[in-house]
Amino acid sequence: MTAYRAATKSDVQRIKLFLKENELPVDGVDEWVEHFLILTNQEGKWIGVAGFELYGGSCLLRSVAVDQSFRGRGFGKGLVDAVLANANRKGANKSYLLTADAEIYFNKMGFEIIRREDVEEAVLASAEFKIDACERCTVMLKRITSN
Repeated sequence: MTAYRAATKSDVQRIKLFLKENELPVDGVDEWVEHFLILTNQEGKWIGVAGFELYGGSCLLRSVAVDQSFRGRGFGKGLVDAVLANANRKGANKSYLLTADAEIYFNKMGFEIIRREDVEEAVLASAEFKIDACERCTVMLKRITSN
């Protein structure tokens, strides 16, 4: 049995550690922690985290990470779906993301590769788009709608 819960400010350091362990950037976590979800098992072990940054009608899906021992069981997709549903409830109708190596994974969830120049200015100004390592990342987009 698993459970999603909203992250709180008291989770920031643990989220950052989890992201570092999964080789993901931590820039902006403090600012956007209220848009993160944490997935745990019945023992309280963290299975995964994911979050989003909201920019008007758009969001930046970020920090999608699943513990190595839980990968391949659909937890990442569940996190992405839950986070995008939250973003949609807050007014987002499209989601951008940056990825260094998971284009195929996110494409299976409906994200399509786009050109960096086609990203909205507010999203381009986010912390993730300013990270040197993300300059070489693939940019993807998905339209999101309420179910």
